[in-house]
Amino acid sequence: MDYSDDFSARRILPADDFRPEFAAWPFHIHLVLTEKMGNSFVHICKNYAAKFFLVMISLVVSFLAINFLLGILIRFGIIPHYKSLSINEISDDVLVYKLPPHIYSDIYTEIDENGFRNKEAPDTVDAVALGDSFTYGYNVSSDDSWPQQLSKKTGKTIYNFGIGGYGPAQYYYLMDKALEMEPETILIGSFIFNDFSDSCYAFEKSDYWKQFAASNNLDISECLKNLFDAKPQVNAVKNAWVSFKNWVRFSNVFMYLKQISVVRDFVSAKRDLMVARNDSSYFIVKDEDINTIVSFKSMEALDPASEKVRAEINLAKFFYKNIKEKARGRNLAVVFIPDKTELFYDFLMSKGYELPDDYHKFVSFERALKKELSDYFDAIGIAHVNALPFMENKINKDSNPPVYTNDLNGHPTKTGYEAIAEAASEIFKNDNSPSN
Repeated sequence: MDYSDDFSARRILPADDFRPEFAAWPFHIHLVLTEKMGNSFVHICKNYAAKFFLVMISLVVSFLAINFLLGILIRFGIIPHYKSLSINEISDDVLVYKLPPHIYSDIYTEIDENGFRNKEAPDTVDAVALGDSFTYGYNVSSDDSWPQQLSKKTGKTIYNFGIGGYGPAQYYYLMDKALEMEPETILIGSFIFNDFSDSCYAFEKSDYWKQFAASNNLDISECLKNLFDAKPQVNAVKNAWVSFKNWVRFSNVFMYLKQISVVRDFVSAKRDLMVARNDSSYFIVKDEDINTIVSFKSMEALDPASEKVRAEINLAKFFYKNIKEKARGRNLAVVFIPDKTELFYDFLMSKGYELPDDYHKFVSFERALKKELSDYFDAIGIAHVNALPFMENKINKDSNPPVYTNDLNGHPTKTGYEAIAEAASEIFKNDNSPSN
């Protein structure tokens, strides 16, 4: 049968744009299939479409139900909480944001009555730990954060004041709260890469810190320059899609699935591997049992010659000096926590890898800043220990889990936090506290 001249096909396109070779092809397909398979073909398609629709609805309903169930188990402390703290943060006039005190004081064991990640808030403790997300313990349960692993190693009670995104400004402010617990030792987990810019963020967002700068004659103008990059405008559909992806990403279901190595390999790792292969500012680490990705993006945030970085460093020195004064003779020590990129640098060099120039530059910047702060701490009497060699030691062993996951995640695993705890434990071994 020849359907190329079928009159009904001609009405698909406007009369002045009629092209029968294009207009008639859908009818060729439809009539040929109907002729060969009969009307049953249409019914088969409808049945499969209906089944597919029902399967999709079932999957969505199951996902929502499981997510809700996990939320209940988390709320009642039956299972640990792996969600990002940013989901629960609330605004604060001084700290910029904080975690809300839990309202289930007898059962919700992750966030205590003060809004920090502890099972309880005792009146007195042996030591306190101030810091950002690395002290909070992103990626792991509260028991596996480095302050709690340090507590197990030393037998001392340690209260965790760590909150993601905090910097020296917040550490200084929280000192009063920390001293109320009468600790003998005050530990600060310093993550060089963003600690200083986090203080600038506090000055940008809080009127309290702007007034603090004025009353203490602090020039923060350079610190606040280029703080936020202009973000391109996106249409409503794309924005909704991004919001949906973020909701799925931080859902209870997804966060728990990520704890399963097979799922993590096929979701985060595979996705990040595709990104790294198409971006020269990433380096894929794959050596025997070591498999991860490091990034040397935003190295300008570490450039010691940058006026903005200089301003941030000077601001950090101001706060650390005042933290030292607030400590009033108590043991005060800083634990330097290395960036993931720095951690693998010496390992890769020892293996003979050819690393990009930007990788070398990134690490040299970070180490120069760490050296400058170490010298400053020595000058004013603040003890410090570098967690780098302790974490490097875990790389060279058959650690389970490895120090980092095999994706772009910049926060360590339980093993990595254990290494930080081992470094911090050196503070308690020597009354003079080491300066590594």
